[in-house]
Amino acid sequence: MIGRGRSIALRDLERYWGEVEVLDTTRSLKPPLKRFDLVVAQEPLRVIGLLALLHSKLFREKLVYEVHGDYIPHVKGLDKLFMLHALKSCFAARAVNKTIYRRLQELGVERILYVPGVYVDTELFKPLKPHEEREGFLLYVGRFSKEKNLPLLLRSFKVLSEREVEAKLVLVGRGEEYSVIQRFLRSSPALAERVKVVNEWLPQRELVKFYCEASAFVSTSIFEGGPRTIFEACACETPFISTPTGVVLDYAEHGREGFIVDWREEEVAEYMAKLLSDVKLRRAMGERARRLVLEHFEWSKAVKRYAEAYLKLVES
Repeated sequence: MIGRGRSIALRDLERYWGEVEVLDTTRSLKPPLKRFDLVVAQEPLRVIGLLALLHSKLFREKLVYEVHGDYIPHVKGLDKLFMLHALKSCFAARAVNKTIYRRLQELGVERILYVPGVYVDTELFKPLKPHEEREGFLLYVGRFSKEKNLPLLLRSFKVLSEREVEAKLVLVGRGEEYSVIQRFLRSSPALAERVKVVNEWLPQRELVKFYCEASAFVSTSIFEGGPRTIFEACACETPFISTPTGVVLDYAEHGREGFIVDWREEEVAEYMAKLLSDVKLRRAMGERARRLVLEHFEWSKAVKRYAEAYLKLVES
């Protein structure tokens, strides 16, 4: 595997695959000089994509490019030229949601796997409090990056506050957009009193506490792969408000486990208010949300689906 870090499911995958070597490109650019049955690259771009392509050509290996986010329409210049070449010359590509699957089809990629990249430990991520006893705030967990579209989330919360709805917002994560968040809050001192920013990566057990105190999880991303954090919240019986992106579109339904909304602050604010004001609705949606995770994204079940898809590739 070649990418920026190790798969969170690597230990479990090794039970299916045997030996797995990982090249973390944030630490080294020297791949092992030996042959593997399969080379898996976390993206078909820049360093990761090129290293994987060269290794697969040198040792005549099957190469799989994984596309973890719907960034294909946004890639420009030399990155785009390389991406198009890489995706058309690889053995297979993996799409983690159906939107990405369709993008790859449009590019003419011949062999595409649809395997979501969402794995949730439902023994860890589980409800600890009924909604009637929760602290009751709106929650975002994830990277502070441009595609997460956090200014829309903040503007939506501002609209909600201007409607005199009593609410608090908690943002947990890290990233380059932290300065954007800080500038927005400095420009709205009254709003800043209602927004808490936890600018750090928290251990999973700490995240569970946030998920289990929240009334709703809010995601306003421009594009997504999952996101996994929505489904961690769902496992804790916390419903969501999400723009129409990622795996949410493939498995969830508007009004069932949460609300799927347009990229308009008035609409996001409307559903924030709806969930904050109706504890029975939150409870019912939360229960359905956990059932969805148990059925489709429970850790061992989801890892097995991923592992077996790649074993079939090697055998083909």
